[in-house]
Amino acid sequence: MGTIISQILPDEDMLKGMNLFSMFNSATGALGPYLGMLIVATGNFQNLFLSAALLAGLGLMVLLLMLAKVKLPQ
Repeated sequence: MGTIISQILPDEDMLKGMNLFSMFNSATGALGPYLGMLIVATGNFQNLFLSAALLAGLGLMVLLLMLAKVKLPQ
């Protein structure tokens, strides 16, 4: 994913963009398990699967939006 980000970013914003990418990548590793355990602590696994499906759908929509707007070099 870092390779794709580096190809999308303009040269003058490369450092800023890679720093943001790294920060959010680390944040997901820290917040994901915490939020998952919070959802599981309610005792309702249906909420866990529903939230996972919603996040997967959101990720797919973002991917399709990126593919429509960004032209990667061949």
